[in-house]
Amino acid sequence: MIGSEPEAGGGNGNGCSVRLRSSQHGKSVPLALAGHAGLSPSLGWIPAARDCTQPPGRSILGSRRDTVCIEGFQLRQINTESEPEAKPRIESRSLGRYTGPDPGPTVIVVGGLHGNELAGVVAVQRVLARLRSAETGYRGELIGLVGNVRATRRGQRQIAYDLNRVWSSRHIATLRHAGESRALVDEDREQLELLDALEEVIAGAAGPVYLLDLHTSSSFSQPFAIIPDDPGSAELAARLPIPTIAGFERHIGNVLTGFFGRRGVTAVALEAGRHNDPVSARLLEAAVWVTLAAIGCIDGDAEGRVDGHAALLSNQVHHVPGTLEVFHRHPVTPDDGFRMQPGY
Repeated sequence: MIGSEPEAGGGNGNGCSVRLRSSQHGKSVPLALAGHAGLSPSLGWIPAARDCTQPPGRSILGSRRDTVCIEGFQLRQINTESEPEAKPRIESRSLGRYTGPDPGPTVIVVGGLHGNELAGVVAVQRVLARLRSAETGYRGELIGLVGNVRATRRGQRQIAYDLNRVWSSRHIATLRHAGESRALVDEDREQLELLDALEEVIAGAAGPVYLLDLHTSSSFSQPFAIIPDDPGSAELAARLPIPTIAGFERHIGNVLTGFFGRRGVTAVALEAGRHNDPVSARLLEAAVWVTLAAIGCIDGDAEGRVDGHAALLSNQVHHVPGTLEVFHRHPVTPDDGFRMQPGY
């Protein structure tokens, strides 16, 4: 999950509540974010759902297909019966590179920036494997990277700190000039190594560069995109059949996509369901394929698959406004009496 959340094996995330505003209707939608300093397991809603019979803010737990109602918005969970996703093998930061026969964009896909979010790694591996095994007429280059190798091998969200809260020029300069003034911790090294890998790819790109950052959550959600304050990123996200969340970094700050968005890279973060749910990996894979078609790396009818991927994504979105904006964040304090629900 893009937001900071407490997880087994590494956490210290602080809870918050966030208010979202629909750009179409100007309606403000308050969401209580179950311990997340960002977006939550509740981010799968149906506006003004007529069949939401439970009082706002209560969850109907205990069934195999739970529903959550929050002030008129209903969450529909997907495929709660599925078996956990097999843990991918992480041999190095590079998940592979595919170069098509024709020139085109350079697309970087990062999975595992949070080490317990392995569905993104699986999705990248599947796309690369498919490209290598089929003639797709691919244009450009696709590079897959693991965001936090050390945490991913442990299956932990983080080891020392959240690697998706430190993407600022000041922090990076501090790390690069640390010298012997302080010992580098695991995420310090991870950030420097990932930054070097990303900058090398960007420097060698012959055309436009796109960055996709793949995430999952601690609970079920509909797929959605999060964009930095960058027109190119907004334009790309608008071409995907999933909702878009804008204004996130203004309230959370220093995320990977925002850092590179300010450096001329079209960057989008993609969220797609629960950790270790096979559905999440399928949805993230579908989002990557649809993105590749949207930016011209593959034809829209490549192998007859792109329409199917788009349908898979759109079928998981239930009457959600196309664009929502985060306009308020309330950090949860001990005085709020917040308690994490079991299972989150």
